[in-house]
Amino acid sequence: MTRQIIYQLENVTRSYGGTIALAIPELRFYQGETCALVGPNGSGKTTLLRLLALIDRPTSGRLLFDSVPLWNGSGRHIQFSRRITMVSNPPYLFNRSVAYNIGYGLRVRGASRKHVREKIQEVLNLAGLEGFERREARKLSSGEQQRVALGRALALEPDVLLLDEPTASIDREHTKEIESFIEKVGAQKSMTIVFSTHNQHQADSLAQRVIPLYEGRVEDFIYENLYAGVIVDDKGTHRITLNSTTGFEVSASALGVAQVSIDPRDIIISRQALNSPGANCLPAKLTGMSMHDSSVKLLLDAGVPLTVILSHELHRQFGPKLGENLYCIFDATAVRIIKNDKNA
Repeated sequence: MTRQIIYQLENVTRSYGGTIALAIPELRFYQGETCALVGPNGSGKTTLLRLLALIDRPTSGRLLFDSVPLWNGSGRHIQFSRRITMVSNPPYLFNRSVAYNIGYGLRVRGASRKHVREKIQEVLNLAGLEGFERREARKLSSGEQQRVALGRALALEPDVLLLDEPTASIDREHTKEIESFIEKVGAQKSMTIVFSTHNQHQADSLAQRVIPLYEGRVEDFIYENLYAGVIVDDKGTHRITLNSTTGFEVSASALGVAQVSIDPRDIIISRQALNSPGANCLPAKLTGMSMHDSSVKLLLDAGVPLTVILSHELHRQFGPKLGENLYCIFDATAVRIIKNDKNA
């Protein structure tokens, strides 16, 4: 069955003061999918979300929504903007009750009192905010405020829900609540969800598709296992140090601060350690698994979050178990150097 395209970008650029912040030759988003934008600060995630929200217009190129070209003088973007809701972090909330904030957009659109009350209760239940109706929104914790903002967006029943770093600066407990909310909305509603994140594991566990961004461009490789560290010379071998306990060998000609990525398909898992020149072997604990149409994603803690992709056949043969201690093995040449600041 052919998937319905909700957004289509064709040769889209967005510039600020002559500087190109985004340059995308072609990109599509589909109805009903949950999609993650992943990349470092300044990679263009928020810029892309603002284009999708129809807040900003492309500097050049074409943006189509539901197969209709926008920003061509027709004013159709105003009509379509009612079908799209974007939530920023931190969110803006009125200095009123949680119920007032959640129902605000519905009241502006002229919804009946009965519909507003019913929708508020539905959203409170979905967001895990039962009993919060009369609490003052701005006095809640940052995580609770974010859930109120998500609930307000969901109450409008948009076709597209855009979330800019929904769990940034949120504690672990509330991060799990927000992730659960996104999962439930994705499973129960037919809306398209696009969210940005620095957290690769979050992207893997919540999204059906991950779009890697770097310096305003969609990368042509799987943007997983992204790390920043310092490449040093260790007795003739170049290694990148990520933190006080984790590092590995890389095939790099320059030393200094660097960003690197490892394709999760290039990592082998084993129950036995391997000591071989040019090969990295990191002890790791299996913390999560997600099944996909053509593969299985494993989430591991190796001192840093690590994602591994296995075929279904290999997954059946190996039989990894949650909580199991394993070894992640990959060649130094499998580490892609994305950016190397030689003089940093």
